[in-house]
Amino acid sequence: MTDLSNKDVAGILQALSNISQQVESINSRIDALTRSRELAVTEEQDSHRLDFSFDPLNGAPRRPGKHTSHRIGVAGTLAPSQALTLGRTAALFALLIDYHRRCSGAPPLDDGVLGLAILILGRLLGTSSQPDTAEQSMRAVFRRMQTTLPELPAPGGGCYVLHIGPYPYSLEVRYASSASASSRVLSSRGLTISLTTSDSELKSVLEEFSPTRMLDSIRQTGAAYIAGGPEAFDTLFLEFFDHELDVEEVSMFFKPSITTYPMSLLNFMHASEQDIRRKRVLHSGLTSGRISFREILNTETIAEMITADKDGKMSLYGPSVTRQHVLDHLEHIAWMLNELESYELVLTERPLPFLFSTFRIGDSKTRECYTTFFRQLIREHDPDVECFAIYGSQVASSIEHRVLPPVLNAPQTITSRAMVRTLILNAWKRLDQLGPLSRSEAEGWLCQQQI
Repeated sequence: MTDLSNKDVAGILQALSNISQQVESINSRIDALTRSRELAVTEEQDSHRLDFSFDPLNGAPRRPGKHTSHRIGVAGTLAPSQALTLGRTAALFALLIDYHRRCSGAPPLDDGVLGLAILILGRLLGTSSQPDTAEQSMRAVFRRMQTTLPELPAPGGGCYVLHIGPYPYSLEVRYASSASASSRVLSSRGLTISLTTSDSELKSVLEEFSPTRMLDSIRQTGAAYIAGGPEAFDTLFLEFFDHELDVEEVSMFFKPSITTYPMSLLNFMHASEQDIRRKRVLHSGLTSGRISFREILNTETIAEMITADKDGKMSLYGPSVTRQHVLDHLEHIAWMLNELESYELVLTERPLPFLFSTFRIGDSKTRECYTTFFRQLIREHDPDVECFAIYGSQVASSIEHRVLPPVLNAPQTITSRAMVRTLILNAWKRLDQLGPLSRSEAEGWLCQQQI
């Protein structure tokens, strides 16, 4: 082997340094391209909005047939307003409500689009019951509309096409740009539809059947502050899961999620109806694999769970929660780790940079992303949790690529399911056999754990 001179070694080191700089430059360019692509996708997704308005025609007779009764306008297009018959008004209004419900993940209409259209027609006619021919007549209205709905010219060229599928009838919105002869279907992420009316009967139908989900509002506005309590925070976190789509949640918080509490403890704490349902929905989803939940906590949280203050109050719980309740909670978490592959608990000694949850809802083609940032709570007072919710993939992706790796890959982080479960069971044994830790004992107990 030929000995290398100092000059040769210096040349090799310089070459390696150049290669390293080139790799770093390439990675930076890849990151920039990825961010620009996400921005482009976001802009494309938010570029289409159609605002439908239904208004009654003054003096128009309200009876079936060819008499026009309502005028429909579609803001966001260059199409003039159009007069519709009662039947067509009922059919199109039902289709738009159904479309809105499908986009928001709301449950299907009990009687389908046809049933809702018949109900709307009855209310417009002022009758509580429909003749036996109502279904047949409404089916005929849908068949005619399938071939006669006009194209809606879009600003800047192109057009929107409202396509009605065969029975059980559903609305599909397609867009053809001026540069393309073919049209493409707009997904719920690429199209926002709003529906308004000055007709009192249609307004009552809208209030009764149109979903008023918090996720819809966040999707439309891009972000929202969510107050604490059942009607806001608890409702939003139920909506993240209460549907049939796949959900991936990653969370950093200062104590275990309420969905890890056993049902007996939730009932004892008088948890809200929304939290009770979220627990049941999450359990079902984790069991089936529809939901995956990665929870990241500080390792010291486990010690705090079995720590009591000088008055005997358990540190992370309400004033009436007893040692037995905490034992049940620890046992339930250990059971979840043993039985539910879709639930993962990660413990780390690294300080958590901030408190958040990210949600990815849907499959790879229709996925929607939400990120919630929590207000840092004061344990001694523990008010209702509040958060700031953001829609879009950019924040969630930044957390996934920039925030999580340093925590998950740190040597003081425990990702092993078996090791985490061992620590949980050790905490259970300590609390069961010797009672709760004092604040001065908590750190020492944690250092003694061999895991």
